[in-house]
Amino acid sequence: MGFAEFIENLARDDGKTRAYRRGLLLCLGLSILYKAVYFSGLVAAMPREILVDFDSFYVASRLVIAGEIEKTYYFATMYPAENALLGSTNYVGWAYPPQFELIILPLALMQEGIAFLLFIGASFLAYVTILARMAGRNLLPILILLLLPIQVNIASGQNGFLTAALIGLTCLLLQRRRAIAGLPLGLLIIKPHLAVAFAVYCVASGRWRTVAVAAATVIGTSLLATLIFGAGVWPAYLDGTRDASQNLSNGLFPLFRMISVFSALMTSGAPFAPAMAMQLVVTTTTIGAVIVAALRFPVNRALAVTVFASLLISPYAYDYDMPMLAIGLALLLPDLSAMARPGERAGIYLALFVTGAFGYFQTVLPHDVGPAKTLLVYDLSFVLRPERLSLAGIALAFCFALIWHVCNRDWRARPQTV
Repeated sequence: MGFAEFIENLARDDGKTRAYRRGLLLCLGLSILYKAVYFSGLVAAMPREILVDFDSFYVASRLVIAGEIEKTYYFATMYPAENALLGSTNYVGWAYPPQFELIILPLALMQEGIAFLLFIGASFLAYVTILARMAGRNLLPILILLLLPIQVNIASGQNGFLTAALIGLTCLLLQRRRAIAGLPLGLLIIKPHLAVAFAVYCVASGRWRTVAVAAATVIGTSLLATLIFGAGVWPAYLDGTRDASQNLSNGLFPLFRMISVFSALMTSGAPFAPAMAMQLVVTTTTIGAVIVAALRFPVNRALAVTVFASLLISPYAYDYDMPMLAIGLALLLPDLSAMARPGERAGIYLALFVTGAFGYFQTVLPHDVGPAKTLLVYDLSFVLRPERLSLAGIALAFCFALIWHVCNRDWRARPQTV
Protein backbone atom coordinates (compact mmCIF):
# COMPACT_ATOMS: atom_id res chain seq x y z
CA MET A 1 0.00 0.00 0.00
CA GLY A 2 1.40 3.39 -1.02
CA PHE A 3 1.45 6.51 1.12
CA ALA A 4 -1.51 8.08 -0.69
CA GLU A 5 -3.61 4.95 -0.27
CA PHE A 6 -2.67 4.73 3.42
CA ILE A 7 -3.87 8.28 4.06
CA GLU A 8 -7.05 7.83 2.02
CA ASN A 9 -7.92 4.55 3.75
CA LEU A 10 -8.27 6.54 6.95
CA ALA A 11 -11.47 7.94 5.45
CA ARG A 12 -13.23 4.57 5.59
CA ASP A 13 -16.62 4.83 7.25
CA ASP A 14 -16.35 1.88 9.63
CA GLY A 15 -16.38 1.40 13.36
CA LYS A 16 -12.60 1.31 13.76
CA THR A 17 -12.05 4.55 11.82
CA ARG A 18 -14.81 6.30 13.73
CA ALA A 19 -13.17 5.19 17.00
CA TYR A 20 -9.81 6.56 15.83
CA ARG A 21 -11.46 9.85 14.92
CA ARG A 22 -13.14 10.17 18.31
CA GLY A 23 -9.89 9.19 20.04
CA LEU A 24 -7.89 11.81 18.19
CA LEU A 25 -10.41 14.54 18.97
CA LEU A 26 -10.38 13.47 22.62
CA CYS A 27 -6.59 13.67 22.72
CA LEU A 28 -6.67 17.17 21.24
CA GLY A 29 -9.28 18.20 23.80
CA LEU A 30 -7.11 16.83 26.61
CA SER A 31 -4.13 18.69 25.16
CA ILE A 32 -6.10 21.95 25.38
CA LEU A 33 -7.04 21.15 28.97
CA TYR A 34 -3.41 20.36 29.83
CA LYS A 35 -2.24 23.68 28.39
CA ALA A 36 -4.98 25.50 30.30
CA VAL A 37 -3.56 24.06 33.52
CA TYR A 38 -0.08 25.08 32.34
CA PHE A 39 -1.17 28.65 31.64
CA SER A 40 -2.89 28.83 35.03
CA GLY A 41 0.52 28.72 36.72
CA LEU A 42 -1.05 26.91 39.65
CA VAL A 43 0.89 23.65 39.35
CA ALA A 44 4.41 23.77 40.75
CA ALA A 45 5.50 20.85 38.58
CA MET A 46 4.69 22.92 35.47
CA PRO A 47 6.88 26.02 35.91
CA ARG A 48 6.57 28.85 33.39
CA GLU A 49 9.62 30.85 32.40
CA ILE A 50 9.12 31.93 28.79
CA LEU A 51 6.36 34.02 27.23
CA VAL A 52 4.45 32.57 24.27
CA ASP A 53 1.78 34.00 22.00
CA PHE A 54 -1.19 33.63 24.32
CA ASP A 55 0.68 35.51 27.02
CA SER A 56 0.85 38.51 24.68
CA PHE A 57 -2.92 38.18 24.05
CA TYR A 58 -3.54 38.16 27.78
CA VAL A 59 -1.22 41.07 28.53
CA ALA A 60 -2.74 43.08 25.67
CA SER A 61 -6.24 42.42 26.98
CA ARG A 62 -5.24 43.76 30.42
CA LEU A 63 -3.78 46.91 28.87
CA VAL A 64 -6.91 47.35 26.78
CA ILE A 65 -9.28 47.01 29.71
CA ALA A 66 -7.13 49.48 31.63
CA GLY A 67 -7.67 52.02 28.85
CA GLU A 68 -4.06 51.82 27.67
CA ILE A 69 -4.47 50.10 24.30
CA GLU A 70 -1.82 52.27 22.61
CA LYS A 71 0.82 50.72 24.89
CA THR A 72 0.37 47.34 23.20
CA TYR A 73 1.95 48.64 19.98
CA TYR A 74 5.24 49.99 21.40
CA PHE A 75 8.19 47.97 22.68
CA ALA A 76 8.95 50.52 25.39
CA THR A 77 5.55 49.92 27.02
CA MET A 78 4.55 46.39 25.92
CA TYR A 79 7.83 44.78 26.96
CA PRO A 80 7.61 45.82 30.63
CA ALA A 81 3.97 44.71 30.74
CA GLU A 82 4.91 41.29 29.36
CA ASN A 83 7.93 41.07 31.63
CA ALA A 84 5.72 41.70 34.65
CA LEU A 85 3.58 38.64 33.85
CA LEU A 86 6.32 36.04 34.36
CA GLY A 87 9.51 37.96 34.94
CA SER A 88 10.67 36.62 31.58
CA THR A 89 13.17 38.56 29.49
CA ASN A 90 11.87 37.48 26.08
CA TYR A 91 9.45 39.64 24.10
CA VAL A 92 6.41 38.75 22.00
CA GLY A 93 5.62 41.67 19.72
CA TRP A 94 2.13 43.00 18.99
CA ALA A 95 0.86 44.32 15.67
CA TYR A 96 -2.75 43.12 15.53
CA PRO A 97 -5.49 45.45 14.26
CA PRO A 98 -7.75 46.99 16.91
CA GLN A 99 -10.54 44.63 15.83
CA PHE A 100 -8.64 41.73 17.37
CA GLU A 101 -8.34 43.66 20.60
CA LEU A 102 -12.14 43.77 20.67
CA ILE A 103 -12.12 39.95 20.64
CA ILE A 104 -9.53 39.48 23.38
CA LEU A 105 -10.93 42.24 25.62
CA PRO A 106 -12.90 39.83 27.91
CA LEU A 107 -9.79 37.70 28.59
CA ALA A 108 -8.54 40.23 31.14
CA LEU A 109 -11.61 39.56 33.31
CA MET A 110 -10.46 36.04 34.21
CA GLN A 111 -7.42 34.11 35.35
CA GLU A 112 -5.04 33.30 32.47
CA GLY A 113 -5.62 29.54 32.47
CA ILE A 114 -9.38 30.02 32.27
CA ALA A 115 -8.90 32.67 29.59
CA PHE A 116 -6.81 30.21 27.57
CA LEU A 117 -9.43 27.49 27.95
CA LEU A 118 -12.18 29.84 26.80
CA PHE A 119 -10.27 31.30 23.85
CA ILE A 120 -8.64 28.14 22.49
CA GLY A 121 -11.45 25.79 23.51
CA ALA A 122 -14.17 27.86 21.85
CA SER A 123 -12.17 28.56 18.68
CA PHE A 124 -11.13 24.90 18.38
CA LEU A 125 -14.74 23.77 18.78
CA ALA A 126 -15.86 26.18 16.05
CA TYR A 127 -13.00 25.03 13.81
CA VAL A 128 -13.69 21.31 14.21
CA THR A 129 -17.45 21.76 13.81
CA ILE A 130 -17.07 23.61 10.50
CA LEU A 131 -14.31 21.29 9.30
CA ALA A 132 -16.33 18.17 10.13
CA ARG A 133 -19.28 19.53 8.17
CA MET A 134 -17.07 20.17 5.15
CA ALA A 135 -14.85 17.08 5.36
CA GLY A 136 -17.36 14.37 6.27
CA ARG A 137 -15.56 11.05 6.56
CA ASN A 138 -12.31 12.69 5.37
CA LEU A 139 -11.98 14.39 8.75
CA LEU A 140 -9.53 11.85 10.21
CA PRO A 141 -6.92 11.91 7.42
CA ILE A 142 -7.11 15.71 7.28
CA LEU A 143 -6.53 16.02 11.02
CA ILE A 144 -3.59 13.61 10.87
CA LEU A 145 -1.92 15.48 8.02
CA LEU A 146 -2.22 18.74 9.96
CA LEU A 147 -1.78 17.33 13.45
CA LEU A 148 1.53 19.06 14.17
CA PRO A 149 0.37 22.59 13.22
CA ILE A 150 -2.80 21.98 15.21
CA GLN A 151 -0.70 21.01 18.22
CA VAL A 152 1.56 24.04 17.70
CA ASN A 153 -1.51 26.27 17.77
CA ILE A 154 -2.61 24.68 21.05
CA ALA A 155 0.87 24.89 22.57
CA SER A 156 1.30 28.57 21.76
CA GLY A 157 -2.33 29.63 22.31
CA GLN A 158 -2.45 31.29 18.92
CA ASN A 159 -5.51 32.29 16.89
CA GLY A 160 -5.10 29.82 14.02
CA PHE A 161 -8.32 27.99 14.91
CA LEU A 162 -10.27 31.25 14.88
CA THR A 163 -8.97 32.34 11.47
CA ALA A 164 -9.46 28.83 10.06
CA ALA A 165 -13.06 28.79 11.31
CA LEU A 166 -13.71 32.15 9.62
CA ILE A 167 -12.21 30.86 6.37
CA GLY A 168 -14.22 27.65 6.58
CA LEU A 169 -17.45 29.58 7.12
CA THR A 170 -16.56 31.87 4.22
CA CYS A 171 -16.06 28.87 1.93
CA LEU A 172 -19.30 27.21 3.02
CA LEU A 173 -21.28 30.36 2.28
CA LEU A 174 -19.48 31.02 -1.02
CA GLN A 175 -20.36 27.49 -2.14
CA ARG A 176 -24.00 28.36 -1.48
CA ARG A 177 -23.61 31.71 -3.28
CA ARG A 178 -24.62 33.63 -0.17
CA ALA A 179 -23.58 37.27 -0.02
CA ILE A 180 -23.33 36.95 3.76
CA ALA A 181 -20.02 35.14 3.11
CA GLY A 182 -18.61 38.65 3.24
CA LEU A 183 -19.23 38.76 6.99
CA PRO A 184 -16.66 36.11 8.06
CA LEU A 185 -14.41 37.31 5.25
CA GLY A 186 -14.57 40.86 6.60
CA LEU A 187 -13.85 39.60 10.12
CA LEU A 188 -10.53 38.26 8.80
CA ILE A 189 -9.36 41.85 9.20
CA ILE A 190 -7.88 40.47 12.43
CA LYS A 191 -5.25 38.94 10.11
CA PRO A 192 -5.69 40.87 6.89
CA HIS A 193 -2.94 39.12 4.92
CA LEU A 194 -4.96 35.89 5.11
CA ALA A 195 -7.93 37.55 3.42
CA VAL A 196 -6.12 38.83 0.31
CA ALA A 197 -6.57 35.69 -1.80
CA PHE A 198 -10.29 35.52 -0.95
CA ALA A 199 -10.75 39.17 -1.86
CA VAL A 200 -9.11 38.44 -5.22
CA TYR A 201 -11.32 35.37 -5.70
CA CYS A 202 -14.52 37.31 -4.97
CA VAL A 203 -13.61 40.11 -7.37
CA ALA A 204 -12.48 37.72 -10.13
CA SER A 205 -15.65 35.63 -9.82
CA GLY A 206 -17.94 38.65 -9.72
CA ARG A 207 -19.15 38.18 -6.15
CA TRP A 208 -19.81 41.88 -5.76
CA ARG A 209 -22.44 41.55 -3.04
CA THR A 210 -20.01 39.49 -1.01
CA VAL A 211 -17.35 42.13 -1.55
CA ALA A 212 -19.79 44.81 -0.41
CA VAL A 213 -20.68 42.88 2.77
CA ALA A 214 -16.98 42.30 3.51
CA ALA A 215 -16.19 45.98 3.03
CA ALA A 216 -19.12 46.98 5.25
CA THR A 217 -17.90 44.54 7.93
CA VAL A 218 -14.41 46.03 7.88
CA ILE A 219 -15.77 49.58 8.03
CA GLY A 220 -18.28 48.72 10.74
CA THR A 221 -15.74 46.97 12.98
CA SER A 222 -13.27 49.83 12.43
CA LEU A 223 -15.87 52.35 13.54
CA LEU A 224 -16.73 50.21 16.56
CA ALA A 225 -13.05 49.98 17.54
CA THR A 226 -12.71 53.74 17.15
CA LEU A 227 -15.81 54.34 19.27
CA ILE A 228 -14.58 52.07 22.07
CA PHE A 229 -10.83 52.73 21.99
CA GLY A 230 -10.64 56.24 20.57
CA ALA A 231 -9.14 57.53 17.34
CA GLY A 232 -5.62 57.43 18.82
CA VAL A 233 -5.52 53.65 18.44
CA TRP A 234 -5.00 53.89 14.69
CA PRO A 235 -1.74 55.89 14.65
CA ALA A 236 -0.43 53.51 17.34
CA TYR A 237 -1.44 50.51 15.23
CA LEU A 238 0.32 51.95 12.18
CA ASP A 239 3.45 52.51 14.28
CA GLY A 240 3.25 48.90 15.45
CA THR A 241 2.96 47.53 11.91
CA ARG A 242 5.93 49.67 10.79
CA ASP A 243 8.02 48.32 13.66
CA ALA A 244 6.98 44.76 12.78
CA SER A 245 7.96 45.29 9.14
CA GLN A 246 11.33 46.67 10.18
CA ASN A 247 11.91 43.75 12.55
CA LEU A 248 11.02 41.34 9.74
CA SER A 249 13.54 42.95 7.39
CA ASN A 250 16.18 42.68 10.12
CA GLY A 251 15.43 39.00 10.73
CA LEU A 252 14.21 39.66 14.28
CA PHE A 253 11.47 37.03 14.15
CA PRO A 254 11.65 33.23 14.60
CA LEU A 255 12.04 32.75 10.85
CA PHE A 256 12.57 29.00 11.18
CA ARG A 257 8.88 28.66 12.04
CA MET A 258 7.67 30.72 9.11
CA ILE A 259 6.23 28.96 6.06
CA SER A 260 6.97 31.53 3.36
CA VAL A 261 9.46 31.44 0.52
CA PHE A 262 10.89 34.67 1.95
CA SER A 263 11.79 32.99 5.25
CA ALA A 264 13.27 29.99 3.44
CA LEU A 265 15.64 32.24 1.51
CA MET A 266 16.49 34.45 4.49
CA THR A 267 17.44 31.51 6.69
CA SER A 268 19.46 30.03 3.82
CA GLY A 269 21.66 33.11 3.83
CA ALA A 270 20.04 35.27 1.14
CA PRO A 271 19.99 39.04 1.75
CA PHE A 272 16.69 40.71 2.49
CA ALA A 273 16.18 42.37 -0.91
CA PRO A 274 16.53 39.21 -3.10
CA ALA A 275 14.44 37.21 -0.63
CA MET A 276 11.66 39.79 -0.73
CA ALA A 277 11.90 40.03 -4.52
CA MET A 278 11.39 36.29 -4.84
CA GLN A 279 8.49 36.51 -2.39
CA LEU A 280 6.89 39.14 -4.63
CA VAL A 281 7.26 36.78 -7.60
CA VAL A 282 5.53 34.04 -5.60
CA THR A 283 2.83 36.46 -4.48
CA THR A 284 2.12 37.66 -8.02
CA THR A 285 2.09 34.13 -9.42
CA THR A 286 -0.19 32.91 -6.65
CA ILE A 287 -2.67 35.75 -7.14
CA GLY A 288 -2.69 35.00 -10.86
CA ALA A 289 -3.46 31.35 -10.09
CA VAL A 290 -6.40 32.39 -7.90
CA ILE A 291 -7.81 34.56 -10.70
CA VAL A 292 -7.55 31.73 -13.25
CA ALA A 293 -9.07 29.27 -10.76
CA ALA A 294 -11.99 31.63 -10.09
CA LEU A 295 -12.70 31.89 -13.80
CA ARG A 296 -12.12 28.29 -14.85
CA PHE A 297 -12.50 25.78 -12.03
CA PRO A 298 -15.60 24.45 -10.28
CA VAL A 299 -16.28 26.32 -7.07
CA ASN A 300 -14.90 23.71 -4.67
CA ARG A 301 -11.59 23.43 -6.54
CA ALA A 302 -11.28 27.20 -6.97
CA LEU A 303 -11.85 27.73 -3.25
CA ALA A 304 -9.32 25.01 -2.40
CA VAL A 305 -6.72 26.79 -4.53
CA THR A 306 -7.64 30.07 -2.81
CA VAL A 307 -7.20 28.59 0.68
CA PHE A 308 -3.73 27.26 -0.10
CA ALA A 309 -2.79 30.49 -1.87
CA SER A 310 -3.67 32.48 1.25
CA LEU A 311 -0.55 31.26 3.06
CA LEU A 312 1.81 31.93 0.15
CA ILE A 313 0.97 35.58 -0.50
CA SER A 314 2.60 37.21 2.53
CA PRO A 315 6.19 36.79 3.75
CA TYR A 316 4.71 36.83 7.25
CA ALA A 317 3.04 33.40 7.58
CA TYR A 318 3.58 30.98 10.44
CA ASP A 319 3.05 27.28 11.09
CA TYR A 320 0.27 28.12 13.55
CA ASP A 321 -1.73 29.53 10.61
CA MET A 322 -1.74 26.14 8.91
CA PRO A 323 -4.96 24.71 10.43
CA MET A 324 -6.78 26.70 7.73
CA LEU A 325 -5.29 24.36 5.11
CA ALA A 326 -7.59 21.65 6.45
CA ILE A 327 -10.43 23.65 4.87
CA GLY A 328 -8.69 23.50 1.49
CA LEU A 329 -8.17 19.75 1.83
CA ALA A 330 -11.82 19.24 2.76
CA LEU A 331 -12.80 21.02 -0.46
CA LEU A 332 -10.29 19.15 -2.58
CA LEU A 333 -10.27 15.56 -1.34
CA PRO A 334 -13.61 14.45 -2.83
CA ASP A 335 -12.22 15.11 -6.32
CA LEU A 336 -8.55 14.44 -5.76
CA SER A 337 -8.53 10.68 -6.26
CA ALA A 338 -10.31 11.10 -9.61
CA MET A 339 -8.05 13.93 -10.80
CA ALA A 340 -4.61 12.97 -9.50
CA ARG A 341 -2.32 9.99 -9.92
CA PRO A 342 -1.18 8.14 -6.77
CA GLY A 343 2.26 9.74 -6.91
CA GLU A 344 0.76 13.21 -7.19
CA ARG A 345 -1.58 12.63 -4.27
CA ALA A 346 1.29 11.25 -2.19
CA GLY A 347 3.34 14.33 -3.07
CA ILE A 348 0.56 16.67 -1.93
CA TYR A 349 0.05 14.83 1.34
CA LEU A 350 3.76 14.51 2.08
CA ALA A 351 4.55 18.13 1.22
CA LEU A 352 1.71 19.27 3.45
CA PHE A 353 2.93 17.17 6.36
CA VAL A 354 6.53 18.33 5.89
CA THR A 355 5.40 21.97 5.85
CA GLY A 356 3.86 21.56 9.29
CA ALA A 357 6.57 19.31 10.68
CA PHE A 358 9.63 21.34 9.73
CA GLY A 359 9.27 24.21 12.18
CA TYR A 360 7.82 21.94 14.85
CA PHE A 361 10.80 19.59 14.96
CA GLN A 362 13.27 22.45 14.63
CA THR A 363 11.66 23.86 17.75
CA VAL A 364 11.57 20.78 19.94
CA LEU A 365 14.96 19.32 18.99
CA PRO A 366 17.62 20.33 21.52
CA HIS A 367 19.70 23.42 20.77
CA ASP A 368 22.22 25.20 22.91
CA VAL A 369 20.27 28.38 23.55
CA GLY A 370 21.00 28.87 27.22
CA PRO A 371 18.43 28.29 29.95
CA ALA A 372 15.40 28.91 27.74
CA LYS A 373 14.41 25.61 26.13
CA THR A 374 10.64 25.93 26.08
CA LEU A 375 8.46 25.24 23.03
CA LEU A 376 7.60 28.21 20.81
CA VAL A 377 9.97 30.80 22.17
CA TYR A 378 10.29 34.29 20.72
CA ASP A 379 13.92 34.71 21.65
CA LEU A 380 16.48 36.36 19.40
CA SER A 381 18.96 33.57 20.08
CA PHE A 382 16.50 31.29 18.28
CA VAL A 383 16.19 33.68 15.35
CA LEU A 384 19.80 34.25 14.54
CA ARG A 385 21.16 30.70 14.70
CA PRO A 386 22.22 29.76 11.16
CA GLU A 387 21.37 26.06 11.48
CA ARG A 388 17.70 26.86 12.02
CA LEU A 389 16.54 26.78 8.42
CA SER A 390 13.00 27.47 7.29
CA LEU A 391 12.39 25.16 4.36
CA ALA A 392 8.67 24.81 5.10
CA GLY A 393 7.90 27.58 2.62
CA ILE A 394 9.50 25.58 -0.18
CA ALA A 395 7.43 22.51 0.76
CA LEU A 396 4.23 24.60 0.84
CA ALA A 397 5.00 26.16 -2.56
CA PHE A 398 5.61 22.67 -3.97
CA CYS A 399 2.31 21.47 -2.49
CA PHE A 400 0.46 24.41 -4.05
CA ALA A 401 2.12 23.83 -7.43
CA LEU A 402 1.03 20.18 -7.37
CA ILE A 403 -2.53 21.11 -6.45
CA TRP A 404 -2.62 23.69 -9.24
CA HIS A 405 -1.21 21.20 -11.74
CA VAL A 406 -3.79 18.57 -10.84
CA CYS A 407 -6.74 20.99 -10.84
CA ASN A 408 -5.64 22.63 -14.07
CA ARG A 409 -5.24 19.32 -15.89
CA ASP A 410 -8.97 18.94 -16.42
CA TRP A 411 -9.35 21.56 -19.13
CA ARG A 412 -12.91 20.47 -19.78
CA ALA A 413 -14.04 21.29 -16.22
CA ARG A 414 -16.61 24.05 -16.52
CA PRO A 415 -16.77 26.46 -13.57
CA GLN A 416 -20.11 26.87 -11.88
CA THR A 417 -22.04 30.05 -12.56
CA VAL A 418 -21.22 32.71 -10.01
